[in-house]
Amino acid sequence: MKATVRRAIESELGDIEALPPEVVRRVNEVYDAFIPIYVGVLRLKENRSADWHPENPAVDPAVVDGLMHFFSDYQHIARRFQRVNRQVKHLLTIDPRTDAHRFDQCAVRIVSGGEDESVLASLVGG
Repeated sequence: MKATVRRAIESELGDIEALPPEVVRRVNEVYDAFIPIYVGVLRLKENRSADWHPENPAVDPAVVDGLMHFFSDYQHIARRFQRVNRQVKHLLTIDPRTDAHRFDQCAVRIVSGGEDESVLASLVGG
């Protein structure tokens, strides 16, 4: 599953290894929670065996949207997945050399996962 998670991150966000380590760790946490559920739904949908993994790790937005309708942890996990993707894509558009403050603020939002940003600001030098 780790290889599938890694390929999914690369497919959705590209190379994130140059981002702050706390951001990379947060992305990995979110994907580690989401991708097994996503693959499980695909297995059911496509009637695949329990050891099947998708060749193409690109995430189907329709399947993610479907997960948003479960009244369970799936809904929260899918929301975190969508939020971290949106935030990291935004972070990747900011040049940390010319707009370090905004880059750091965005990184803090990602790391906090919606928690109190002031507590976590020190993680990325804020």
